[in-house]
Amino acid sequence: MKHLLVALVLTATALGSVVLEPAEQSTAQAAAPTVPTLAPVLRPTADPVVTITIGATPARTTVLKEALDQFGTAGLLLPDLEVRFYDQADECRGHLGLFQPQYSPPRVLVCSELGFVVPHEIAHAWDEANLDDEDRARYVAAEGLETWDDPNSDREQKGVEDAAFIIQQNLMATNPPLSSPTWERRTVAYERLTGLVSPLLA
Repeated sequence: MKHLLVALVLTATALGSVVLEPAEQSTAQAAAPTVPTLAPVLRPTADPVVTITIGATPARTTVLKEALDQFGTAGLLLPDLEVRFYDQADECRGHLGLFQPQYSPPRVLVCSELGFVVPHEIAHAWDEANLDDEDRARYVAAEGLETWDDPNSDREQKGVEDAAFIIQQNLMATNPPLSSPTWERRTVAYERLTGLVSPLLA
């Protein structure tokens, strides 16, 4: 499938604001295939460079900017990222979105216009850049899950998916019932993951 390559760079500042800049990239460079690297070390930064290389539209750029603002305002540091928007779920292996840490910079693939998909996939990038195996093991044990990312386990029992969901919920929810058992668990889990008080409680 041939895609129109639209390259934009979103630079998130320490305060969570985003500056939109044109990316200087020749046609020959844009067409060159990207070879995945082996287990790149992701380093979080207060000023991640987030580049949309495929499928950029004004609406999608706005969604991404808002998600980056949410992470920045919450103090959740991210690595540099490449973001690709697609119209077909096949590009995300049948999922709504997909995070690919094996590339440098790692890729966030988005195959849905649903608003939670972008922050959910960015949350995977936060996890990859900020947590280590001990952090993940502690989270799995504390939340009563089966595994962090065993492919043979149900999605609901995977820490990697639960963690992304918890971050997305705490960043996006509007006036949730915080005194309910469900939301008490979500805000506590957010603090356990990030070491920060949930924005919902701030």
